Amino acid sequence: MSWVTENWQLKLLAGVLSFGLFVAVAFQQNPVVTRTIRDVPVSYENYPSDVELINAPAKQNVTIYGLASSVTNVTGTNLQVKVDLSKVKPGLQVLTATVKPLVQGVSVTQDHVSFSASVEDRVTKQLPVEARTTPAPGWQVTKATVTVTNPSNKTGPAVTVSAPQSFFEGLTAYVTFGPVSANTTVPNLPIHYERGGKEIQLPNNAVPQPTADAVTAELTIEASKPKQTINVPVVETPTGSPASGYRITAITIAPLFIDVSGSADDLSKLDSVTLPPIAVDGATQTITRAIRVSTLPANTSSSVAQVTVTITIQKNPAVSPSPGPTP
Repeated sequence: MSWVTENWQLKLLAGVLSFGLFVAVAFQQNPVVTRTIRDVPVSYENYPSDVELINAPAKQNVTIYGLASSVTNVTGTNLQVKVDLSKVKPGLQVLTATVKPLVQGVSVTQDHVSFSASVEDRVTKQLPVEARTTPAPGWQVTKATVTVTNPSNKTGPAVTVSAPQSFFEGLTAYVTFGPVSANTTVPNLPIHYERGGKEIQLPNNAVPQPTADAVTAELTIEASKPKQTINVPVVETPTGSPASGYRITAITIAPLFIDVSGSADDLSKLDSVTLPPIAVDGATQTITRAIRVSTLPANTSSSVAQVTVTITIQKNPAVSPSPGPTP
């Protein structure tokens, strides 16, 4: 065994150098490297049902290290970033996430990361959904009814929203449709949200995600053409002829002009109202009659139900013979 102990120092040195050379060659082929994995999903767990986490990051960059062969194929799905929300309260909070790899041979440079987020009360409210309609030219909307159907098949004029309390400040929900030119029912109109005249969306930066029990609504519209009023003259044309030797000298109507109401289309060709004719056959004196205004066009009306017509009949004036020529 003397050959084992003989020059043992040199043999030990040779062994150490050989092992060092082996390690150097091995690490040259598969070195230890670091790598930053971007946008690793952050998991929020155990959050109370009555609070909302605002502006909390949905993703986090994580730096890992290990042998190149182990690190190269690591993705965000191989890492876990988890936050326990069981003890959060409303207000500004500093949250700590636990970071760990889910594969062997990989380590993280930081196993905990901290960040700030706001916590608000989670509120559930019923928001009435307004109907916003645009009439077509010549039309007016007389009634608009919104019907919201939620997943439980309950219907009503409101949508139920669960979101951070601040989201409801000055908030309005509505559906819109136009142009309207007839009675109609429009299904599946998207429900919009508005604050201060600007359209907004349900917050996408809150945990848990805000919800609405419906995203569309049905809109039932009743519409008509608005009435207009014009002032037109009344016309009377008698029939027949007075007795021989008499004639009509005047026709007086009171009132001479009346207001007629109707749609723009129905009034477009109306320039006067002609009364039923009064017969003057054989008349020898003035005739005064109360005549109903019954000859208006269809779909029109007048606040004047009748007018007074006076037909003045006078005897023809006597005609003196022309004098003959002076001798």
